[in-house]
Amino acid sequence: MTELSKAMKRATRERLYLAEVTILLPKTWSGADGYQEATLEKYEDSLIRVLPPNPVYGEQPYTVQPGQCGEPGLYMHLTSRYLINDDVACRWGDRGKALMKEWTRLRWGAFDESGYKDDSIFPLYYPHASGEEEPHLVPNVCSDEPVIGKYKKPSSGAECKLKEDKECRFVPNYLQNASSSLMSNHHLSTVHEFCDADGKTHNSRAPTRHNLLCGGQSVWEVISKHPDLEENSKEIEQGSSVELRFTVVREVPTKYMMALETTSAVKGKEALNDKLKERLTKWLRDGVSDESFVGLVEFGSITVKTPLKLAGSGSTRLDLIDKISDLKSLEGPPCYGCVLSAVLQLLGGKANNSVILLVASGEEPFTESWESIFLNMVKGHNIRVHILLLSEEGKGVAKLKELNEATTGRMFPVKQSEEDEAVREFIEEAQRAESSSFKREKIMIQESTFKGKTKHLNRSFGVDDSVSESISFMLTTDRSQHVTRWPFLVTPAGNKITTETNGKRTQFSVIVTNPEVGLWRWEVVVSGSDLYSINVTVSAPRTTTAAPLAAEAWMNAKSGDTFDASAKQLHLYTRIRRQESPVTGASVRALVSQGRPTAAPREMQLLDVGAGADTLAGDGIYSRSVTFTEEDVYFFKIEVSDNNSSYYKKDSFQHTSLQDIRYPTLASCPDAPSGDPSTLCCGSVVPSDPQQEKQTRLFNRIINLGSLKITGVSSSQPALPPSQIRDLKVKRAWINRLSLSWTAPGGEGDRGNVTSYEFLLATRDEDFPKTREADGNPLILLTHWVDEDLDLEFGQNANLTLNLTGQELQEKRLYFLALRSENEAGEKSVLSNIARLVPEGRMVNEEDEEDVEGEGNSEQGGGPNSRLISLDNLGMSAEEARENGGRCGAFFVDHLRFPG
Repeated sequence: MTELSKAMKRATRERLYLAEVTILLPKTWSGADGYQEATLEKYEDSLIRVLPPNPVYGEQPYTVQPGQCGEPGLYMHLTSRYLINDDVACRWGDRGKALMKEWTRLRWGAFDESGYKDDSIFPLYYPHASGEEEPHLVPNVCSDEPVIGKYKKPSSGAECKLKEDKECRFVPNYLQNASSSLMSNHHLSTVHEFCDADGKTHNSRAPTRHNLLCGGQSVWEVISKHPDLEENSKEIEQGSSVELRFTVVREVPTKYMMALETTSAVKGKEALNDKLKERLTKWLRDGVSDESFVGLVEFGSITVKTPLKLAGSGSTRLDLIDKISDLKSLEGPPCYGCVLSAVLQLLGGKANNSVILLVASGEEPFTESWESIFLNMVKGHNIRVHILLLSEEGKGVAKLKELNEATTGRMFPVKQSEEDEAVREFIEEAQRAESSSFKREKIMIQESTFKGKTKHLNRSFGVDDSVSESISFMLTTDRSQHVTRWPFLVTPAGNKITTETNGKRTQFSVIVTNPEVGLWRWEVVVSGSDLYSINVTVSAPRTTTAAPLAAEAWMNAKSGDTFDASAKQLHLYTRIRRQESPVTGASVRALVSQGRPTAAPREMQLLDVGAGADTLAGDGIYSRSVTFTEEDVYFFKIEVSDNNSSYYKKDSFQHTSLQDIRYPTLASCPDAPSGDPSTLCCGSVVPSDPQQEKQTRLFNRIINLGSLKITGVSSSQPALPPSQIRDLKVKRAWINRLSLSWTAPGGEGDRGNVTSYEFLLATRDEDFPKTREADGNPLILLTHWVDEDLDLEFGQNANLTLNLTGQELQEKRLYFLALRSENEAGEKSVLSNIARLVPEGRMVNEEDEEDVEGEGNSEQGGGPNSRLISLDNLGMSAEEARENGGRCGAFFVDHLRFPG
């Protein structure tokens, strides 16, 4: 961390450094009790995590970075071997600069500026030419000075020629003149800076992840927009202390104080009180961990206190549930200073990792002493305050908001007819305060609501070894007579398990211990009336005895917030892994309900194909952007299943495309053994190998993401453009034919289909348009209106062959090809990645095309294409096309329509 801080100070031009690092020790570590208690720190919020190796990355430091340009990553992954073994760490260069590279991705949302072995989108080397000279391959890097080195064979160290030997690699000299860029050359001794468009010779045309995802901006341009640098524009003063402070703390359970106002202003809200009691009861019964502490303060103008007690001891849970069901009515006005004083008394001197759940009307007119005494005391103890606020019009609301913001809590205003949602968000925010080390984590396997005239209902679900200790089935109905035959479970072996019911016959449940791993089913017979409904949940505690299969989901917004859809797109993400190994090939569905959670949902598939909202194919993170047609409250739920085609990497996974020697050769590292190679992952896709992967068992997961109030939607707004194509490949290029592939974009963001594609060809990459609206001056090779073979859903693989019969390309000449799509509203996408091609000669035999490698990264598959299109007049520029009133030359294809 000290070396990282030094590298940061130099890379940010003496403006930033690390001032303090907190190290959080797991509760399971021996000797942890000797360290101070954590305040608000918990594992899930950590930026850097020490974890077992990911089979794909090995010991390589990496950042989990699913977002777009400028968006922060989730966390940096380090292994213990990387931290303590110098012979391992040196494989990735100097630790300080290697971690600075990852910090730039994690904190500021930049990406790598280098190529990857065997990656067709971000190659190690790419063809370059000046004018009409014959192209030659150059290393894919960004640097302010040419990188000096030699081409050598890794196996022998002998010099070689890149064109003649597939094993040949460029090995840079350790000493260089280049000072940038850390995102591509951090292993070079002289490199300490980022590429900058202003004087640092940023190579905006190199085919790197950063250029593609950040639209050609330099790394310095991207990070300069972050508040870290915007708010620290001056250099650190000479002589200022930049010493890094370390604090070591241990995980501790959460201390919850429920502070419930029970004046007439609150008690009169019957719907709110019912929902509050229901949610608090469920949370106290099932949500709070045994190791957490819970207390209660009821207040009006006076307070009634229930001491803080360990949730898992004796009758604590039942006692608190009884008190919640029979709250006292207290006279007003509410005294918020009094309740804060009472909470501090109950917490005593142990307020670390404390959360106050405050239910307030907001009616109290505050006094000056309140701020000077109680607010500062709560802030001083690092207590977080979450507030369920009945009215935003009260005299005390301003001070409550100040309390909320000062303690980094959240406020949930209650609106009429939205009481249940506000209370649900309030309780879920409370649960997030608990670390997973203590949490009574419940895995939701299935959750469904059924309403209609169907009488016989059933549904299957998978039980995997991550949930093999027990499963809990519960069916609830809003009318006892609606269930005419009790529900039962059917095991994988075909045995029936009956359920039990409560006295009212509105709830049926059973807990099965040590359930069989495999496909289960539940069945029930109902009345057939569409006036009533049933709700079914299947859940389980996570087992600690097997390698857990975990599914986690999130969105680029906080549940309960207002989201302006006109400012940015909403993205949904789901990550599936077995320990640290990514799970690919799963089925991930998002269910989006409008207005209320039980409304019929809109369904969409989240994909792991490296297109649209998804930035890396095959990493086990499934993504999708969401569009809206109306302003409303929307509810989001994720359903995950194995799809009979999901796999994870074995711990021994190795792949030749990941084995890289660029760093260790410079650092005088010992040779890595064959079973523990130096790795570098990943560019556009995480590689796969069926021989080194294992199929998952049947599994199902349900994850509730909460709700958002969507604004910024108007019928007068223009349609969104199609999503960018980021994986255009020229699979093979002849002077008379091009064979292409790409992943189909969505028509509006990731939704719908496009209506046409426009292919642009140039002999200079600077001729391409810089913005979505501009035309630039490339040759428009073809505008292709989509037919049945290319009318593909988002995420499917598209293939197209262009037959250049009118005017052929020149052999051994460098060309640049790009693609953009258009939707039915006339909106054009951002230009795709720019593919480089050097025609190899004339294609004479159709069989030659069978040798074309790779059909893209899509796991969704495409249609039965390839489409063959003949171009009889090649050579019309964009300007000439506009003058001719169309976009195309004269070419003819049956059953397709073209202008002009």
